[in-house]
Amino acid sequence: MPQQELQNENIVTAHDVCCIEGKLEDDSKNLADQCDVHLNRDYETQDRNHAPITPRRTAALDAMTLHELLTGQLDCRSVAEVIDAILATPTVCMQTNGISHGRPSTADEAEKVQPASDDHENRANDKHIAAILCPRTNVERLDIARAYKSLYDEDLTAMLKQKLIGEFRQLIQALMETPTSFDAHQLHQAVNSHSMLTGLCTKSSTLIEILCTRSSDEIRLIEKEYRQMFGTYLENDISKVTWHHLMHLFMWLCAGVREESTSIDHQKAHEDAKLLCAADEAHFARDSTLFAFILSTQGVAQLRAVFNEYQHIAGVDIEKVVEREFIGDFREALTTIIMTVQNRLPTFYAHRIHKALHGISSHNSSLIRLIVTRSDIDIAAIRNEYERIYHETLEQDITAYCSGVFREGLQLVARC
Repeated sequence: MPQQELQNENIVTAHDVCCIEGKLEDDSKNLADQCDVHLNRDYETQDRNHAPITPRRTAALDAMTLHELLTGQLDCRSVAEVIDAILATPTVCMQTNGISHGRPSTADEAEKVQPASDDHENRANDKHIAAILCPRTNVERLDIARAYKSLYDEDLTAMLKQKLIGEFRQLIQALMETPTSFDAHQLHQAVNSHSMLTGLCTKSSTLIEILCTRSSDEIRLIEKEYRQMFGTYLENDISKVTWHHLMHLFMWLCAGVREESTSIDHQKAHEDAKLLCAADEAHFARDSTLFAFILSTQGVAQLRAVFNEYQHIAGVDIEKVVEREFIGDFREALTTIIMTVQNRLPTFYAHRIHKALHGISSHNSSLIRLIVTRSDIDIAAIRNEYERIYHETLEQDITAYCSGVFREGLQLVARC
């Protein structure tokens, strides 16, 4: 490109950036408010103690770099400069044991990028797309998408879907959705799945993972999004693929009647604990519905009091009773609620991720869902639990069981 044309293009680009900066700042604040219900759950296990990237400073530049990568306008000779620019921005990734888990080094990236073939160039572009999008928070990625729309009047998510392939495309698509939208899509996929596989691929596992760990406010937002996306009610779809006590549990959770107050009614907690003890004596055969009702309609603080009262009266932890008396998906759902109430979600997710990685067949869809949904919440705590339980780091297992740019992107998400 002639020097004069290049200068003119730079002037236009700078002008465009200036025009959208103010709008991005306002949109970023609105989006942060909308996502607040997701980013502020599970305070006791969150690890977001770092300052986020300032969206108005980086979103437009990242959008322009993505446009060049997606349209093939980025010369491979400029790769090192692009990576330098990315690395110059503040990283949202944490550091563990003194080892940086941020973006890959410029030297490593530049060495791997060689203009040898179209496939090699596409892989190099995918690596740069991962370096831009995977370490960001959800709010920051959506800021980049809005900047892309403002600059080029094109939908970034649609462009990414068109240009990327395989599991890496699936990962990037998941990252570009809001938490509410992603949960709604995952639930719809679960209730419409015809897979006969067992384990994490069953319908119930996805339903349990989402409905039994989200707050009432989150579930109400998911239900609203589900209805807008698919024109049907979530409860109706769930009732078609579940039955008996598990269906009742899901229906009560979908009703969103849990009281999220921190206040505790100790008298009611004592009475509920006595009811559960009576059900225990009957081996729960007649009272499974009662057990499901109490765990799905009481708030977290109230359930903690119920569990404490139960242990005081029965002399045994309620989780052990559930493990002893129930089987299958219903037991898994009750156990998940108990772990949520007891602030043990990092342990829960560590187990699920390990199953996804070490299952008898590939479970990359589950792996993406598990890591993406916790990346802005408690992924560092999950990494710590994973290593404590399995004596291998999460990064080591991702390296062993995943491949290509999908592996590299997933590692970037899991490090943040």
